[in-house]
Amino acid sequence: MQHLEPSTQTVARAARACYAHCPPGQTARFPVPQAVSWVSCVVGVALVAAASPLGGVASVRQLTFNTATDWSPDWCPDGNIVFVSARGGGSNVWLMPADGESTLSAVRLTNDPSSNWDPRVSPDGQDVVYVSNRTASDREIWRMNLGSGVETRLTEIPAYDLQPTWSPDGDFIVFVSDRNETWDLWLMGAWGEDPEYLTPGPYVEYQPCFSPDGSKIVFMSTRSGNYDVWLMSTGGGEDSAVQLTHDPGRDYTPSWSPDGRSIAFSSERSGNPEIWIMDAGGENHGLAQVTEDPADDRQPRWSPDGTRIVFASDRTGNWDIWVADDLPVGVESATWGQIKTRFRR
Repeated sequence: MQHLEPSTQTVARAARACYAHCPPGQTARFPVPQAVSWVSCVVGVALVAAASPLGGVASVRQLTFNTATDWSPDWCPDGNIVFVSARGGGSNVWLMPADGESTLSAVRLTNDPSSNWDPRVSPDGQDVVYVSNRTASDREIWRMNLGSGVETRLTEIPAYDLQPTWSPDGDFIVFVSDRNETWDLWLMGAWGEDPEYLTPGPYVEYQPCFSPDGSKIVFMSTRSGNYDVWLMSTGGGEDSAVQLTHDPGRDYTPSWSPDGRSIAFSSERSGNPEIWIMDAGGENHGLAQVTEDPADDRQPRWSPDGTRIVFASDRTGNWDIWVADDLPVGVESATWGQIKTRFRR
């Protein structure tokens, strides 16, 4: 698929359509020029996504080349990347520059014969949380200070505690646990204090990620009968949950963009797992495919500046870390007054 760069005239036609069909404060879907995938007017703001109907496909680069399995990447605030690797025996957390291990050898952060995975770096870049099975058969959440290397165990429940993710202010951690016999989302303080049950119910809830302002959590849930991406307020509660994807293919591992306007996720809607981007309001408000390969592309995470997405892929026959550049969706915004002034009928 070829990325289509819309002209000023194309964007103008889309904006005129927005003005003609969508009064301020309302949302509408309507035909727009081919090079514009969607136009949305919400609360008097028009958002024009300048992309092909499927968004085009980003260019991708391989970052790790070790014969061992590499997966579960995440960005540090300074642009470095943490990931999990089986190199050196066991599964441990490693750190490498954003350009990959070819520019500088990757550095091992955890050094334990047990398995350690799901690393997430704190917003201030000082600490990393991760999951470890070093305490017998349980899966617990640990925290390491990147300066001193001191490790602290945060959960001590005879259960599986997985997929920890920091709140934007670094004060809380949302995670997944089966401590109530179903896979649900929990919230605790940054040092493991005061765990709170967010999603009581019979469903499988996985892969939580905070919105940049900390008010919402996006996650994968089976409450629709399929693997779909859902959204809820940080306080939890069934009434706050909103379904964002509805495709028969499985959608999972959502990741919020730094500006809060888009969500990247893995989807099997095209047959095999690929990386996609949708508007934060859901797939009906804008959708673009990022990767297209017969192999599996999973675990997308946005770069701090929102220009790249790092992910894990087995497209070489081995699981490695890759990055997508030149993301297919560019969003231009304009106030309602600017649209009426520039694109008056």
